[in-house]
Amino acid sequence: MLVMEDIAMAVYLPLLGAALVGSSAGRTLVALATALGAVALALFASHRLRDPLNRLLDTADSEQFLLRVLGLALLVAGAAEAAHASAAVGAFLVGLALSGQLAERARLAVEPLRDLFSLVFFLAIGLTIDPRDLLPVLPAAAARWAA
Repeated sequence: MLVMEDIAMAVYLPLLGAALVGSSAGRTLVALATALGAVALALFASHRLRDPLNRLLDTADSEQFLLRVLGLALLVAGAAEAAHASAAVGAFLVGLALSGQLAERARLAVEPLRDLFSLVFFLAIGLTIDPRDLLPVLPAAAARWAA
């Protein structure tokens, strides 16, 4: 079910992006075709190229494995961005193409980085907030906390 939701998001995000910037119908169709093509390519790669992809990425060295997975994700994300699609969708499609034991190993290898980057993200967001901006919403936050 989650994979289907993610595939739907791969199509929905370019449409939403095109709608938000007020793109023409032609540009919106190009964005949609690009997203559908990327999803089809990832599904093709996960089905037909599973063994070569596994051989390409699989190594006994954990650091080398992590660099290969992240390098592939960055490469595909960059290609998606160059095609005017979402880089996040491109990187997601790499994760979709990984399968079985390789996907589980990638998940375990990337987990500490996920935690680190989420910490850096929330720290960066927190540092951009002026504490004086919090005063007007403090009563609403206190009421929500008490509920």
